[in-house]
Amino acid sequence: MKFRLLCVVLLALSWTSQNAFAQDEEDVSPLSAGKAPPRIYMGPIVGYNRVMNSGGFPSFSNDVNCPTFTDGSGNGLFFGWAFEYLLGDPKTSKSSIVTRVIYDNLPSSFTQYGDRLPSLVRDAANNRDTVIFTTTQHVAEIKYTTIDLDIMYRFNLGATPLGLTAGISPGFAMTQQAVQKFELVQPVNARFIRVADTVANKPLRYENFDRTAIIRDEDIKNASAFRFALKFGVQYEIILRKLTLIPSLHYNVGLTNMTTTDSWKINALQAAIEARFAL
Repeated sequence: MKFRLLCVVLLALSWTSQNAFAQDEEDVSPLSAGKAPPRIYMGPIVGYNRVMNSGGFPSFSNDVNCPTFTDGSGNGLFFGWAFEYLLGDPKTSKSSIVTRVIYDNLPSSFTQYGDRLPSLVRDAANNRDTVIFTTTQHVAEIKYTTIDLDIMYRFNLGATPLGLTAGISPGFAMTQQAVQKFELVQPVNARFIRVADTVANKPLRYENFDRTAIIRDEDIKNASAFRFALKFGVQYEIILRKLTLIPSLHYNVGLTNMTTTDSWKINALQAAIEARFAL
């Protein structure tokens, strides 16, 4: 009898402790009304850059008569890590401070049309000279990468998951290189005659069956090591239980010049997707 009573008591205590443990689990759940929601979130970010340039730079810095490269553009990618700190009561917060560390690839390509000049070509069959026109163009390909630190303020519109963001994005240049080419456009059978020409004491290189001369392939001269930009845009929060996906679109406006000698700035339209987890 005593044994049966002891078994009943033990079963009752076991059932009570299981209920209490289950209740404790509910209390510590992030969804519990008695548990404050997380304030800090973090996660990766990846995105696409549509790069646009303002201002420009001369094709030859020591010759004012040569064309100036303007209106360059390009496509690049970026990736990094984001941190978000909710402001106010996390249960009802509509604003936050967002910081990101980003590796940014901001390449550009420039094309500036050159001269259209007449040339005399000897027609041996008819024993006479023929006038043809030669058309040229200058091309510059820019490789530019930075490490950026975004510091943004986010504010959601009402009770919607749509938010507005604005802030600053200082960065340090990692790669600053330029490849400049002089190309023959017309006629299609024209070729450069290879000569012992040099630019900055470096011999010219040729490619594309001698229709392209490589004028410069080096680090950008007088390049600025620091880039400072403003950044603003919109984002949308998609909450998936423990994970939040955030697609966004931002405009990155460069305020500092690419070089210390030219009025040349790089801007970018940036589309991104972030995945954030609560800490």
